Amino acid sequence: NNNSNNNNNNNNVASVNAMAHLEMEKRLHDIETSVGVMTRILGSPIPPTYTRHTSRVLCLYLCLLPLALTGAGVSPIALVVTVALTSYVLIGIDEMGLEMEHPFPIFPMAALATTMQKNIVDQVDMTNTMPKFDE
Repeated sequence: NNNSNNNNNNNNVASVNAMAHLEMEKRLHDIETSVGVMTRILGSPIPPTYTRHTSRVLCLYLCLLPLALTGAGVSPIALVVTVALTSYVLIGIDEMGLEMEHPFPIFPMAALATTMQKNIVDQVDMTNTMPKFDE
């Protein structure tokens, strides 16, 4: 009877290990898929002519805005405030767009990957040192 319990425990451990192995394979596949997507994003940047064109149109708009507001009869103080606020917002959006063209230097990917690797190694070490329970 004791041998039958040991066999059941060994079968349970083997099935858990097989299930854990399948789950790890699935997660590794998901990571590889994500790396492939990131590689495609990095390999297809926005053309520089598009970036130059939008920046030039923005500059032209901001240079002509005071003329349009003056023609509309806006007071000088309101003109300065409106142009300054509009310039701040639109140039900020343009800068965010430039940063989003190359997203990977912004994110600390190497530090994130190192932390994830350390956590996985710690988890595996903890699993290996856990006591086995015999029923």
